[in-house]
Amino acid sequence: MLLHELSLYVLRRSLLAENQGLYADAKRPYSTRNQLVHSGGLVDNETNPPLRLDAAGAMTALETAAALFSWLRLRNDFALPNDGFIAQSQAIW
Repeated sequence: MLLHELSLYVLRRSLLAENQGLYADAKRPYSTRNQLVHSGGLVDNETNPPLRLDAAGAMTALETAAALFSWLRLRNDFALPNDGFIAQSQAIW
């Protein structure tokens, strides 16, 4: 609703109308979070598959967030971890 209806009223732009692919991508982190919180696991859904809980899924979520900031004309210069993620066993806390 925030990326379609509210933005249409406030910004006079709708992500759903302008970029349906990005809109679908933006719904995935929200849907993944809801599945984890409310059911404790992930269920594959053909129309809106959850993000994988690994480095690839995390990277997809980060790229989607960066694309959303760019669509909102806020920022488009995010440094993404393209060299890979550090395994939790290698992290220094």
